[in-house]
Amino acid sequence: MSVISSLAWPSWAVIVQGQTTGLFGFRLEMGRDRNGTRIQARRTGFTSEKAAVAEYARLSRRRDAQLPRPRLGDSVQAVCQDWLLTREHELQPNTLYSYTWLLGLIYPYLGGVRASRLSTHMIERAYRDLETAGYFRTTLRTLDLVLAKAFGEQTGRTLGARKPRECDDVHPVWPLAEARRFLDYVRSDRLFPLWRLLLVTGLRRGELCGLKHCDLEPDLATLKVRRQRVVEDLGSRGARQAAQVPQLHPHPAPRPHHAQGIE
Repeated sequence: MSVISSLAWPSWAVIVQGQTTGLFGFRLEMGRDRNGTRIQARRTGFTSEKAAVAEYARLSRRRDAQLPRPRLGDSVQAVCQDWLLTREHELQPNTLYSYTWLLGLIYPYLGGVRASRLSTHMIERAYRDLETAGYFRTTLRTLDLVLAKAFGEQTGRTLGARKPRECDDVHPVWPLAEARRFLDYVRSDRLFPLWRLLLVTGLRRGELCGLKHCDLEPDLATLKVRRQRVVEDLGSRGARQAAQVPQLHPHPAPRPHHAQGIE
């Protein structure tokens, strides 16, 4: 990281730029909490120095005015949305999209509840209702992690809800003979390299479709996963620019994971 010192900005704005990514960021002291623990605001991912300084100034004004964190009288939805707003410059677009979608699952059940009245019983009941509605437990466990993080950072509260149980279903893994039979079946397909990578690496669909030639390092025999592509809801504004991810199952089959020994 390199420290940016520009006469165009106030002297108190200490902005750093990543030497690898070229993106700007900063770390700001926000004082101490009621227990005396040091609080820092860390923000990264700004594409311009000006945007980073603007956010630095906003947080500094909030700190100097001693504005409280979002009130516990605010709704659950308001707390979550404010947390997403403070993190939008730091998170990757696909991560921000996933967090927004996950937290949106809880709004119909708890979105209008005051944060001060939110109980572990209410959260656990919402998880059960979502599971009844057809959502996988792995999705609900991820939702629990994001919700707990949002509340912890915004209000200092620990929710303490029990996580949804891990999924009872065991995803079948293809034996070597079956994996080779699948490769023979798709050998003439134009996406054959993608099918093979799916089998031998276990990458997600979005990660596979986000690969570029520059991610391959033949001399080191390595492949770096730097991004993934997502398809947004058809009704959203970003849907027109969303990547079209091909279906990765040409015929009904168990989901392939790592297949060892494929030549």
